[in-house]
Amino acid sequence: MDVLSKHGPDGLFMESFIYACPALFAHLSLFFSSCVNHGFLPNKLSEVITTHLVKNKGGDLTDANNYRAIALSNVDTKILERLMLPQITSFDSTSDRYQFGFKSRHSTSQCADALKKVVTAC
Repeated sequence: MDVLSKHGPDGLFMESFIYACPALFAHLSLFFSSCVNHGFLPNKLSEVITTHLVKNKGGDLTDANNYRAIALSNVDTKILERLMLPQITSFDSTSDRYQFGFKSRHSTSQCADALKKVVTAC
């Protein structure tokens, strides 16, 4: 994980977890296990800060197409996602044509395009 990344909505940085006492990891483990076992994730862990990044710094900075949006999530959410990634990617996600996340060679722009086609067809 990128140690120099920005903080999420909770204001915590990755360093808060890297340099934390070992007892924190026992509590996180119990918390994450409980979330998975009960199929529940508190709303606070789903909060993100959306910001924009320039795609081409030498390009036209007034062009909206020269930017891409990124979501900064909470560090504990990033840790949980990293722990679950092997289980999520091990499933055969090729059968669902509307699956865009956690699927190689797919992006949110394809999802947005599919949504646009549905909306214009209505």
